[in-house]
Amino acid sequence: MVYHKINFSDFTGIVLAGRDITEIIPCCQKTLATALGNAYIISPAAGKGSGMFTSRDIPAAGVILVENPVIVCPAISSNGTQESFGLLFDGLHPDVRAKALSLHNSDPLRPYAEGIVRTNAFGLPLESLDSAGPTDGMTHRGIFLDLSRCNHRHERTSLILQNTCAPNCTHLWDQSTCSGSLIANRPLGKGEEITIDYINITDSRDIRRANLRDMYHFDCECSHCDLPNAVAIAESDAARATISQFGKSGGLPLPGTWAMDLSLPDGHLVDAYKMCILLHEQEHIIDAKYLERLEHLAICYAMLGEEDSFQTWANRVLQVMDIRSSENKAMWKRWVVDPKVNCELWNWRKLHGRFPK
Repeated sequence: MVYHKINFSDFTGIVLAGRDITEIIPCCQKTLATALGNAYIISPAAGKGSGMFTSRDIPAAGVILVENPVIVCPAISSNGTQESFGLLFDGLHPDVRAKALSLHNSDPLRPYAEGIVRTNAFGLPLESLDSAGPTDGMTHRGIFLDLSRCNHRHERTSLILQNTCAPNCTHLWDQSTCSGSLIANRPLGKGEEITIDYINITDSRDIRRANLRDMYHFDCECSHCDLPNAVAIAESDAARATISQFGKSGGLPLPGTWAMDLSLPDGHLVDAYKMCILLHEQEHIIDAKYLERLEHLAICYAMLGEEDSFQTWANRVLQVMDIRSSENKAMWKRWVVDPKVNCELWNWRKLHGRFPK
């Protein structure tokens, strides 16, 4: 492992990685995406060090922040000590180093620099030739001066309660500019704490709480964890389990398979996708799977040739694509303009569907 400097427009960062990783991380002179101006402030957050709060109303899909990391290092295993963490911070410019070292350390039993990285680093999917990486594909971790201030937990004693096992923002990584961005999942009012997910939010409530306690040393008190009774907990757990397992059992065909098989009812997929989308919205989980299921539902209506329903769901797809980047956005925009002409799948089930022999 070797250290490398990375030069950004307003500071110099540091990378601890295999030699070939410098070919993946650019010396970022590219222009970053544009964020809303004066969108947030960093303020104390009870029990969590500092947090990020909106300083104005933010529309859904609003870009709150775009930022380069100051430190990039290999993904950290749950065990073992990385003695080189302190050297990572020592390599930063003094002003940047002071701000990075002011990040919250949720595990004071660890060396301070290591605790800061473990508490605040974001997963980065940088594939290195000499690093297989963890199973989630996040081979490296990045520390950001402001983005790393986003919290998961929110206190019930605070003015506004955040659903942080259903975060109000999404963080995205752009490899081309070596930058992270923060996108609003829904409209945010001035003064709301900006929250993201730290863990797999489709796990059960007890597993989520246990993981947060083990990794970050706090008990989540968001409205999806601090539920009123055992019945509410069981209902939420069941909804999240359905979201997680939807389509994995093999009993639900893909839209193309369903469209060709007229022995399956027209509503076979439509009803299933609507049910799962409703659960996503009930649990406030606006993730990549939510977008995928919206796309599949709209495609089902295209294959049925039902224009009004297609337009309704296709426009929902485009709204979510404003939050979660997608290479398919231009295609969906073209389909919405004139689906009968531009959508190659239009009326496919009625034109090509067959009963199995």
